[in-house]
Amino acid sequence: MRSMPIRWKVKEYLAAHGITPYRLMKESGLAQGTVYRLVKGITHNLNTDTLDAAIHALRKLTGENVGIADLLEWEPAFDGHVPGEDHG
Repeated sequence: MRSMPIRWKVKEYLAAHGITPYRLMKESGLAQGTVYRLVKGITHNLNTDTLDAAIHALRKLTGENVGIADLLEWEPAFDGHVPGEDHG
């Protein structure tokens, strides 16, 4: 199984804003296990409803315009191929 090249940055975001996972759980209505998977960066079965709930809760908690890029990061696996480079 190929790993998903998307990483949650929730742990870093919460730490930077002094928000606990418990507080995010209470504000978002997400299950405790879901919030702790976000904090641990587990991305299998990435769910847009979860992302939406987290963004809305963090916007309310911080007063900031939190967006997808604040919570997710794309980390492609490096396979030696650089897009645009001719290997022939």
